[in-house]
Amino acid sequence: MEHLPWSQGKRPITLAMMGFLARWARRLSWRETARAFQTSWDCVYRSVEWFVQWGLAHRKLEAVESIGVDEIHWGKGLRGDNFLTVIYQIDSHCRRLLWVGRKRTQSHPAPGADNVGRGSR
Repeated sequence: MEHLPWSQGKRPITLAMMGFLARWARRLSWRETARAFQTSWDCVYRSVEWFVQWGLAHRKLEAVESIGVDEIHWGKGLRGDNFLTVIYQIDSHCRRLLWVGRKRTQSHPAPGADNVGRGSR
């Protein structure tokens, strides 16, 4: 098989189109994005998934100085499954989501915190 620099694997759309769809999917619903650009919802989903995986593989955590930890309730009921623990970077120069996890326990409240500030991904 020949390597094509504008494509990845057997994906039916180019890397540029995946980036384009993923950015529009931040502003519109995925269904609206698919309709607006005459593609499928699945194509938008896979584009967003690729973009997120690329971002996770290339993010740098060395400069994190301050974090915020919060617990968010979602869904119905107060079961433990309905809570998400989120970790944010809250430095003055950068505010971003670092980690989201389900089912917090007291023995290990935020497994994502292990990677913060150590320079690992």
